[in-house]
Amino acid sequence: MNRVCVAKLGHGRVPGFPSSPQADNNALPRRSFIPAVTLFSWAVCSNSSGNANAAANGVPMMVEPDLPKFRRTSSGLKIQEVSEGIGPEARRGRIVEFNYVCRRSNGYYVYSTMDSFNKDSEPVTFALGEGKLISGLEEVITGMKSGGKRRVLIPPSLGYVSPDLEPQPPEFGPRRSLMAHAKEPLVFEIQLVRVSQ
Repeated sequence: MNRVCVAKLGHGRVPGFPSSPQADNNALPRRSFIPAVTLFSWAVCSNSSGNANAAANGVPMMVEPDLPKFRRTSSGLKIQEVSEGIGPEARRGRIVEFNYVCRRSNGYYVYSTMDSFNKDSEPVTFALGEGKLISGLEEVITGMKSGGKRRVLIPPSLGYVSPDLEPQPPEFGPRRSLMAHAKEPLVFEIQLVRVSQ
C-alpha cells in the first residue's frame, strides 16, 4: 500500500510569509521555510522500517555491483585488475608495449596514448628492469599478461621522483601538466598490448 504524504501548515498560511502587508513577528524567517517543511514532511512520512518496508512494498533492494576491488601492495600501490590477459607474462628484462591513460587522483585528465574519437593508439615501448619507467608502473606491469588491463593509484614516492623518468607525453602542454602534478598521487589505466623477449 502506497502512502501519500501531505504537509499541511494550516489555513493556507505559510510560515515566513505574512498574510498581511504588516510584519508578522511570529513568522519563521524565509530561509527557515524550506528546511522546516522538509523536516516536518520527513517526520510525518517516515516510519523507520527502512529496507524491509521497501521490499514489502515491491521496491527492489539495492544490490552492490560486482566491481573489481582494489588491492594494496606492500609498496603502497592500489591496484585494480580490470581484465586479465591471456598472452605471455611481462617479466624483468622483457620488452613491453602498452597503452595508458594518466589522470590526477581527483579524476582530471592528464594524458592518454589512445585517441577516444578515432580509436587510434600510440602505445609506448620499454624494457622492464632498466630503471627508465617510474617504479610504480614497473611493479604494476610486472606479472601482467598480454591483453590485460589494470588501474593503479601510484603514490608520489613511486611516481615521477625524477623528471627523466618515463612515460612522458611527447607534447609540451601535457608534459608540463604531468610534471606540475608529479608530487601528488596519479591514476594510471594500463592496457598491455604486447610482451616480447
